[in-house]
Amino acid sequence: MTDMPTRLAAEGEARAGARINGVIDVPRPGRVSGWAIDRGDPGAAVTVRISREGRLIGEVSADGYRPDLERGGIGTGRYGFALDLDAPLEPGFEFTVTAMARADDGTSGELRRIGRAKASEDPGRRLSERLFEELVRLRMAIGREARTADAPLCDAMERIEVVQARIETALSAIEPPQRSGTGGLVIAVTLALVIGAASLGLGLWSLFAA
Repeated sequence: MTDMPTRLAAEGEARAGARINGVIDVPRPGRVSGWAIDRGDPGAAVTVRISREGRLIGEVSADGYRPDLERGGIGTGRYGFALDLDAPLEPGFEFTVTAMARADDGTSGELRRIGRAKASEDPGRRLSERLFEELVRLRMAIGREARTADAPLCDAMERIEVVQARIETALSAIEPPQRSGTGGLVIAVTLALVIGAASLGLGLWSLFAA
């Protein structure tokens, strides 16, 4: 069994030189939790902004005491946070939750996803997850522009949201691999890719053809 300091070190492993360190997990469908620390100022609590499918759903202070962190040699141990979700996540969609921690001076860093929040290791499902994530980013980018743009840009964003909903449906139909056959998975992934490409093309066409 892995000892506590080793486990926490593995959980919190960060890029060299990164000041903000920590993790986020989804221990159960209706709750997000984790920890975050500003290694440049371990005595201060960072603010964690939690997003779901690219939309901000909550902001919490990472100042909860976690004795496991203190025992693991991570400062005072007062770096925990948790947030209850208004609508629980569907199984398999924990990866749509992300968190960004921010220090008082503006330094920020994205928290690493672990446990259920971690992306799938199955190549087929991971492909669908990546497509979903890219659509979320694209929708956010277009949404920022749409606030001051005309109807065609708004229409393109709406089309992307429709694609995202369809991919959610496709992902929910993909069960964790329990047998060697992958035909259904390949079909679902291919369908998601085709729908995404076609709808994005229509959205961009309506944007630039106006």
